[in-house]
Parts: sequence; C-alpha cells; structure tokens
Amino acid sequence: MKKNSTFWALLFSGVGIVANLRGQDTYFQEGNRNSEAWAKSLTQAYQPELVMSGNQTLLFQKKLQEFLTRENKIQRSEMSPEDKLHLLSQLAQQQRAEMANILTRPQLKRYIKVKQDIQPVSIVVDTINH
Repeated sequence: MKKNSTFWALLFSGVGIVANLRGQDTYFQEGNRNSEAWAKSLTQAYQPELVMSGNQTLLFQKKLQEFLTRENKIQRSEMSPEDKLHLLSQLAQQQRAEMANILTRPQLKRYIKVKQDIQPVSIVVDTINH
C-alpha cells in the first residue's frame, strides 16, 4: 500500500507546476505533440487487433496520449531504474483498468493479450551517466 501511495505522490507532485509552465515550456509542448503522434501510431497498431468503432478509437487514442505523457514524465525523472520500473508497472495496470471503460469485454481481453507486444513496459537507462 505504501508503494501505491508513493506512486501517486510522485506522479501528482508536479501537476500544479506543470500546469503553470505548460504555456511557456516549449519542451512540454513538443513532448505533448510527440505523445499525440505516438498515441496515434499505437492506436493504429491496436486497431486490427481490437476492431474499435470510430468513437472508441478516438477515446482510446486520447487515453493512450494521457498515459504516454505520464510515462514520459516518469522516464525523465531522476529516480533509480528500479523505482521507474515499479512506477511504470503501476501505470500500465492503471492504463488497463481505464481502458476497461472504453473497450468491450472481448476487446479488453484481446487488448491485455496484445499489449505486451505492442506497448511493453520498459525503462530508459542513461548509460552515459551510469
């Protein structure tokens, strides 16, 4: 339970700061565009597997973009690779739970099955600094 509360504390600790800087921070704006493009690409990869309706596809893509932005924040953070992996695993679980609100039950089962191939949990390790 403590790890879960730590996850939320870390994830939301900078939300207010990020909201204030959003309009001025070109890196954040660029990252948001990258998340949008990546979400669109991933949605296209999932579509043949999930056969989503037009509305589902849009909701799915927006939800992916939201989680990709969160994932990017974790990846850029200055924590250990082990902590990053733990947080990314929790984020992946939350993503699956929220996709249940968008997908039908058969689609969700298929999503869970193919997600590891299309969107595996991973961490970026800076080998230059280690």
